[in-house]
Parts: sequence; C-alpha cells; structure tokens
Amino acid sequence: PYERYITLAVMLLLLLGPLSTLISRILSAANTILIPRTLQLSGLSVSESMEEFGVIFGMTLPMLMLPSAFLQPLITVLTPRFTAAHALKKPKEIRRKSAKALHVTGLFALPALCTIVGFGEYLAELLYHNKTAAQLLLPLAVNTFLGFYYVVCESVLEGIGQQRRSAILAVAATAFGVLLTLICGGIFRMGIYGFLIGELSSSAVGVLISLIWVRRFTGLRFRFGNWLFCPLLSALSSMLLVRPLFLHLCGSGVTELLAFAFCISLMLLIYSVFIRLLGVDYLSYLKQLLT
Repeated sequence: PYERYITLAVMLLLLLGPLSTLISRILSAANTILIPRTLQLSGLSVSESMEEFGVIFGMTLPMLMLPSAFLQPLITVLTPRFTAAHALKKPKEIRRKSAKALHVTGLFALPALCTIVGFGEYLAELLYHNKTAAQLLLPLAVNTFLGFYYVVCESVLEGIGQQRRSAILAVAATAFGVLLTLICGGIFRMGIYGFLIGELSSSAVGVLISLIWVRRFTGLRFRFGNWLFCPLLSALSSMLLVRPLFLHLCGSGVTELLAFAFCISLMLLIYSVFIRLLGVDYLSYLKQLLT
C-alpha cells in the first residue's frame, strides 16, 4: 500500500509542473475576486470598491510595469544561456551570469521605479488624467521590484533544471498571498491594505526562497550592497535632487511635459555619474551579461 501512495505522490509532482500555470492563474483570478469583496467589507460601496480596484489594476500597476519592457527581453535571452551553461557543466558561467542578471535588474529597474514614484502624480495625470492612480505607488513599486527579482531567479532555476521546484514555489507563493488577502482584507477588514499585505508578503516569500535555492544550486554569493543599495541610493539621490527643479520649472510657467523631459534627462545623467563614481559601468555590465 505504501508503494501506491508513493506512486500517487510522484505522479502529482510530475503533473504539478505543467499544471502550475493553470493553478497560478486560478489563484490570481480568485485574488481579483477577493479584492473588491474585501474593499466592500471595509466600508466601501460596490461602485467605490470597483473604482479603486480598477484604478490599481488598470492604471497604477501598468504604469509600474513599464520597466519590464526592458527586463522581459533580457530574461528571454538569458534563460537559454543558463540552460546551455548547465548542459555544458559550467557552474562558474552560471554564477557569473546570475550575479550580473540580478545586478543589471537593480541598475535599470530601481531608477525607473524611483522616477515613477517621484513623479507619480504628474505621470498619472499625463497618462490617465487621474491623479488617484499615484496614491499607492510606493508599496506597489516595492512589490513590482520584488517581482522583477523573482523573475530573474525563476529564469536561473528553470535554466539549471529546477523547473518543478520553481513551479511549486510559484503556486505556493500565490496561494499564500491569496490567503493573507482573505485574512487581512476580509476577516480583519483592512480593505486595500489587506491586499497590499498579501501581495508584499507573497512576493517577499517567493523572492527569499528562490534566492536561497539559487544560492544552493549555483553557489552564488550575494552582494546586495553592490546589487541593491548602490543603485537605490544613486536613484533616490538623483530623483530627490531633480524633483524640486521640476516643481520650480512648472511653477515658473514652463510646459510640464518639457520640464518633465528635461528633468528626467538630468536625473539619468546624475544617476549615471553617481553609479560611475561607485565603480559601476552598467553598459559594460550589460554587454558582459549578454556575451
């Protein structure tokens, strides 16, 4: 009888890989159903809850996903490279590319997200003519960045033959987020903050476990000071230096779009200088990553 149970368990594990995408989508759909319900439990009317839900998923999140226009092609290119290095038994190559992929993600995503958060109200007005799309930008930006990091780790794991492990983690993290949304938003009636707690906790757990697995299977050494803190400090500093200039130019009668374009160009220049002073040439990094 034990052999039968073991066989069933193995079959379930084998099926979980192909079914993980379907299960994750079902859980995500359940989450989108829960959010308006939890908003209603917190005291909002049906129309108000649907309006807030629409603003978050139809405006705020798409705005924060703009950096993925660069990161997604990068992941598409990297995955077969990890697979090739794994097939040729080149662990050093896997470690090198994994480290650089995580570094490049921070170098490009952090200034982009800092720009979106720092100029959120103007971007929301420019794109949607609705400034309420900028209300929850900061926590959702943190969640978006964790999502970018998770995608990189998932690419590494899938490239080195850990697809099933990655699939199980994706389903478990999504289920954990849905459960927390239900508990915090529904039972404790925290409304949209219950959703934020569920999303941030789910992303944090997924990234943490995937990083542990990447380190375990590749021998990668974490360098978060170089990967995260240097780009974040440079991005925040450049944004905080430029934002007062943007407000001054707008108050002086300069067209907002022209002021925004000038300030973003200046911010990128300052950010590049700060990063270079810290010893990072991100164009060279990107070239080494793709070769």
